[in-house]
Amino acid sequence: DIPDLGQDRYDTFDELHLYCYRVAGTVGLMSMPIFGCADGFTEAEAKEPALSLGVAFQITNILRDVGEDATTRGRVYLPQKDMERFGVTEQQLFDQRV
Repeated sequence: DIPDLGQDRYDTFDELHLYCYRVAGTVGLMSMPIFGCADGFTEAEAKEPALSLGVAFQITNILRDVGEDATTRGRVYLPQKDMERFGVTEQQLFDQRV
């Protein structure tokens, strides 16, 4: 799951989510001391939302870099099942036609 060492395709969103959790979940956790917790909530209660924030950061990065990842690195992080469902092909990404 590490770029250049692991997989560069994900079949389902669940697989992509696991990758994002592994590479960016800690980013969300490290943000906790910076963002703090809302009044009335503990750090323990904020842990899951912080992990989700890290995942959201990574998904945002993936969406931002779809074209660059495809054309310069040959990677397609968008879930293959979702691409099929919406009629998008890898070749369209490589050709920058989407």
